[in-house]
Amino acid sequence: MAWIPARGGSKGLPGKALQDLGGRPVIAHTIAAALESRGVDRVIVNTDSPAIRAAAVEYGAEAPFLRPAGLAADDSPLERALEFQRAWLRDNQGFVADIAVGMSPTYPFRLPGRIDQALDMLAADPNAANVRGMCVLPYPAQGFWGEAGGALALFCAGLVRRPGSAGSAGSAGREGGGNRLYQNLFSFNAVKDNRDDLHRHPRFRLPIVLELTLIESIDLDEPKDLDLARLALEIGLFRPR
Repeated sequence: MAWIPARGGSKGLPGKALQDLGGRPVIAHTIAAALESRGVDRVIVNTDSPAIRAAAVEYGAEAPFLRPAGLAADDSPLERALEFQRAWLRDNQGFVADIAVGMSPTYPFRLPGRIDQALDMLAADPNAANVRGMCVLPYPAQGFWGEAGGALALFCAGLVRRPGSAGSAGSAGREGGGNRLYQNLFSFNAVKDNRDDLHRHPRFRLPIVLELTLIESIDLDEPKDLDLARLALEIGLFRPR
């Protein structure tokens, strides 16, 4: 099951799930990516908004419930919305997903076959709990510092290679450097939802990484992000489904 959380009260980019992107609402691009997957049987939109619910159904997804307003505030943890969804589907439809693929509509661009690639990676390892889309940061690890107790310290000290080592300095965190920094994205997160034993295991916190391209990492959080996504479509950097 693919599930798409989309609350109606977005602030940074108001109404972003329903903003026009290439002649369709933003959320329609994520729905299309989920529907094309051979491994996805159901596509659920988890929203508190009747307007988003109507758009979801129009573009082929299910929206069998509206989440309570208390689970759609600015500070509402997404985990609580997911718990509500699991309970509602179990109690009202007797449905429990084997694998749940969370997909944020704020990432409208996914390459064809991306979700099936994640599912194949998950199936290949019986002890894997989840596969997440991540973007490799293009900066060397030694460029990251943090302030602690009024002093600066290396943020990722363990990733910084010593001078003279293979892949030192300029290549750390890049191709061939061996040590990379990843940004976790919610383009998709494929989780073995029926494996509670894995959820309790420390390995659950060590996901399998599926590296995304820069175009896939565009996240619609502010108006300028939507402008960038529209430009990407306009100049042909991405072809919508």
